[in-house]
Order: sequence, then C-alpha cells, then structure tokens
Amino acid sequence: MKYLFEITIKPGLTEEEYIKAWEKGSKIIQASSDEAEGTILYKTDEPGVFIAIASWKSREGRVEAMKKLEGVDEET
Repeated sequence: MKYLFEITIKPGLTEEEYIKAWEKGSKIIQASSDEAEGTILYKTDEPGVFIAIASWKSREGRVEAMKKLEGVDEET
C-alpha cells in the first residue's frame, strides 16, 4: 500500500533541515514496524515543496504503527 504526501516546509526551516528530519523520522518508523516498507522523498520544482511516498504492507499495519509512535492506544 502506498501513501503519497505533498509537503510544504514551514517558513524558517531550510530544505536541508527538512530532509534531515524526514530521514530521521523515516528511520524511526522503519525500525518500529515490520509493516513499514520504506519511504522516498522527492523535491519538486517549487521551493520548499516535496512529494513523499511511504510504502506499507497493509493499511492496518500503518494505523497500528502510527498509534504506537504517537503513544495512542486502541481505545482512544
């Protein structure tokens, strides 16, 4: 399952800073779930705008991983 995101970085954050943060976050997600299959970050022609693609084995696996990372249990 693929998830596509368009990302516009916040003012005051450089593209390089965002890329480093994305890489760090991606490593955390990949390590936290066997369902995560990787991410790709593409730079668009627009300044400060990226396209990200995250691959997951299943939607349910992604939902559970995000809950775990956010510290939210199934009852909330």
